[in-house]
Amino acid sequence: MNEFSKRLKKLREKRNLSLSELALSLGLAKSLLWRYEAGKSEPGLSTLITLAEYFEVTLDWIAGNGDINSIQYKNYENAINKCVKEDITPEKLEKLIDVIKE
Repeated sequence: MNEFSKRLKKLREKRNLSLSELALSLGLAKSLLWRYEAGKSEPGLSTLITLAEYFEVTLDWIAGNGDINSIQYKNYENAINKCVKEDITPEKLEKLIDVIKE
């Protein structure tokens, strides 16, 4: 298994999606997603972008960069800025970040 395949499987399982459900949501063949997860095939750039957008992660992370256990979501910064504007206490913000990371 390559880094991309591990990450795709991790994201799919984190959302409790079957390969069939993910395939249907993305308009891709289930067999293609299986090949990606098995490390037998790698997606082109447009499919990689589609997957990153669907799971709301950075393209860099899903492609294999960074720690696999520290999912890099696209919207961390936006969520944190919104919390700061809403005067959420630092303690609550830390708890929120912990929840988002899980």
